[in-house]
Amino acid sequence: MSNFCIMRIKKLHSNSNVGGAISHHLRTRETDNADPELMKKNWFFPNDYPTDKNGNTDKSVNADLQFRKDQQQKAMAMYKKRLPEKVRKNGVRAVEFMMTVSPEVMQRKDFNATKYLNACSNWAREKFGKENVFFIAYHRDETTPHVSLLLTPIDENGKLNARKFFGGRDKMSALQDDFYNSVGKEFGLDRGIKGSKAKHQTIKSYYEKQNQKDQELEKLAEDISQNLPQKKFGQSAESYQQEKEKFIQEKLKPVVKKTIVAEQTDKRLKGLQENFETLVQTKTNCAVAEQTEQIRAEKDNLYNAIWSSKISVRGKNGENITCENGLMQAVKNASEQILNLNGRLDTWRNTSAEELEHIANEYRKYGVDNWEDYEQAKNKKRSRGYGGMSYDD
Repeated sequence: MSNFCIMRIKKLHSNSNVGGAISHHLRTRETDNADPELMKKNWFFPNDYPTDKNGNTDKSVNADLQFRKDQQQKAMAMYKKRLPEKVRKNGVRAVEFMMTVSPEVMQRKDFNATKYLNACSNWAREKFGKENVFFIAYHRDETTPHVSLLLTPIDENGKLNARKFFGGRDKMSALQDDFYNSVGKEFGLDRGIKGSKAKHQTIKSYYEKQNQKDQELEKLAEDISQNLPQKKFGQSAESYQQEKEKFIQEKLKPVVKKTIVAEQTDKRLKGLQENFETLVQTKTNCAVAEQTEQIRAEKDNLYNAIWSSKISVRGKNGENITCENGLMQAVKNASEQILNLNGRLDTWRNTSAEELEHIANEYRKYGVDNWEDYEQAKNKKRSRGYGGMSYDD
């Protein structure tokens, strides 16, 4: 009879990968291998679980889709707060853990599943820093209970450094040893065979479709970033913003429509199409609001630099413009502004269509129209705290 402690990890390279993992674990999207009737037995962190007069957690709220969506939003906020300002394009942003045991072990009368799940999550929090763990799920609605956990691999210097923790076969083998010695051995479990080349195909198969969609969205985001129209000389900030919004809208519209058609009902598609203009406007405002203000602030300085120059340059209207190096510096500044905007687009370009809709709904929920006001409103609500870090049956 198999008697193994099991730990698997998956590296996540984009915000959409992280959002997809959380939505799967919180069942905010369809999950074929989960039993909805058993969802009330699950437990999540972060959470806003109510308690009765005896202090017992009421997990029956798991059946409420909106409750689970709220927890998803909190987890994403915690994740993004932990990310450094600069993230390498192909860097590992988060790591997903799945910890469980052989199915036969769960059938043993002397095996305490709750105690084991708590030990798994506590080990990960101690190993990688509890501040880096932004999501935990105890799943009891699938065949074998297990822990799903997400963390940011941040080292002692405050940098994303997945290589330090998970780089190479030797480090992964040492991590499995630590998990076994710290958790598995205590419960009388066995470690897997060292050096085994066996691969768990089920997880790979499950995420295959989602990964393909993520890659399509990343490719689209790359196309938008590389082909974003440049600001014309003398063009007003308002006109430039409208041009960018129109460009982004035309690029996103067919892809969003295709994604929704594939994953949602016709009724949901109709609702998203009716609100599409609002979604695009909201997302675009988040990406370009700061850039627009900078363009307005530097507009006068740009023209002053041009007209105070000393080298003669013939303008488009045939007039001579004298400049020394101000004109070239102004062009350089404008180019840097566009590159800066492309960098800021990285914060949203990997966002899925479902997240776009969720952001728009959250703006309406809090009565705000920009990201800064939304964060402030949300922080006020979050100040109540997230609750405990373990649960009892």
